[in-house]
Amino acid sequence: MKTKVNRRKFLNTAGAFAATFTILKSGSARTYAANEKLNVAFIGAGGRAGSNLRAMQSQNIVALCDVDWQRAAASFAQLPQAQQYKDYRVMLSEMESAIDAVVVLTPDHHHFHASMSAIRLGKHVYCEKPLTHSIWEARELANAAREAGVATQMGNQAQANKDTRIIQAFVIDNAIGPIREAHVWTDRPTFARAAWRILAAGCFMPIGQPSRSRHHGLGLVGWTGFDATVTPIVCVIQLAWLVGLWNRCVG
Repeated sequence: MKTKVNRRKFLNTAGAFAATFTILKSGSARTYAANEKLNVAFIGAGGRAGSNLRAMQSQNIVALCDVDWQRAAASFAQLPQAQQYKDYRVMLSEMESAIDAVVVLTPDHHHFHASMSAIRLGKHVYCEKPLTHSIWEARELANAAREAGVATQMGNQAQANKDTRIIQAFVIDNAIGPIREAHVWTDRPTFARAAWRILAAGCFMPIGQPSRSRHHGLGLVGWTGFDATVTPIVCVIQLAWLVGLWNRCVG
């Protein structure tokens, strides 16, 4: 049975991820008993989901969704009572009334689409980074969350540590003077990292050869979340290398 939850309850639960929360709108003022739990659904149940499932083990995990059931096998075995799905759209449709919050752990290119689908149904959302592919998408999510009155959080753990908070205080207090220019850089995805992941996933496959992870039967639009054209590259580019492509992720 679905539990009505306010923003304070969700913030406290999601705080186990040690990430920064964006407070969007006040929720109910109703208080909750200590043993009340959230009904949480996971969109993405393999890989990174393992640590997030451990962080949420005090709550009710009611559904696990993953297009790759081989990769999600460990999570399925750990939580046999949770409903299992391949398509999160079907999960949200069938279990809308039984879900309080959704954790989004899909490949990067689908974070926006899965999060937006959950928010529009009034579900609280925790989404791993990167949140979106563009600033426009980020603003659309923020607007949708405000309208729905839900709590949201992005899994950017580095922004929750003490050093980052101190720097933030310096900036807010104008301790370092006006900031006129900022330089930002990253080492991801490095070529070595991408190459290792490609080899580990067996992604060097001739064009036309069947691939377990190519669209997973969802079709191109269902897999990418947008009507895009697959650009032929020397091999079939699978999940492991998508993080390095701008038109499939964030570059």
